[in-house]
Amino acid sequence: MRTSVTSCYRGRVRSLNAAAVAARGVTADARAVAAEARALGLAAHTLAAIQDATASVMAAVVDKATALDAATAALSADAAAWDAHVLAADERLRAAVSKAGVEAGKAEAATARLARVEALAAATRAEAADAEESASVAAAAKALLLRLTPPAWLEGQKDKLKAEREAALSAWSSAIAARDRARTDAEAALVAAEAAAAAAPSKQAQAAAAAARVAAVERLALAGALPVPARPPSPPPQADPLYFTEPVQLLRLVAAMVKEVAAAEAEGGA
Repeated sequence: MRTSVTSCYRGRVRSLNAAAVAARGVTADARAVAAEARALGLAAHTLAAIQDATASVMAAVVDKATALDAATAALSADAAAWDAHVLAADERLRAAVSKAGVEAGKAEAATARLARVEALAAATRAEAADAEESASVAAAAKALLLRLTPPAWLEGQKDKLKAEREAALSAWSSAIAARDRARTDAEAALVAAEAAAAAAPSKQAQAAAAAARVAAVERLALAGALPVPARPPSPPPQADPLYFTEPVQLLRLVAAMVKEVAAAEAEGGA
């Protein structure tokens, strides 16, 4: 009896020991599982952090890619603008070179024209000097001819010019008087026509007076339109009259002077 109890007790102890051992194993497993859970939680936390970091890096990469695209587009635009600027500068340079060539040609042409003008001016000055010398000689010859001209002939030329001026003045005075007479007659006819129109007893007489008035107005207009200069006409400028118009006249004068000298010498010798 005691043996069975002891055996039972021992069996229970063994069971309890086994249960304790099993419990210790379960506890160890639980601890291992808890450790694994903690490790998994840490790994999950680390993974989440890595994912967040990866997302941040990806966002930064996207931002940098966007900025790189914008920079590339801006660089392309700048390159296109620079190319256009270079082309425009090249066109301007070509135009400037072409214009410089044209201006150089113009300068050469202007220099050639200036040389021709200077040559022409020199020729003109030479001709002017020759003409001045010729004029001086001609003036001296003319003065000599005037001194040799008979005084009576010169007085006759002055009288002729005076008569021409007086005739022109007389013609101008006659034209002025004729115009004034025509205007006075036209005014008198107009006054008479207006008086007749005012005193006309019938329509026929009024019509005749009106016609006379129109005729008087036309006469007055014609009188006012007569071409009479406001000042007396001046004779056109004339060169000094020359008595010697033919060489034979001068030869005759020289021959007469020689005869007079010879006669004077003969008288002195006698």
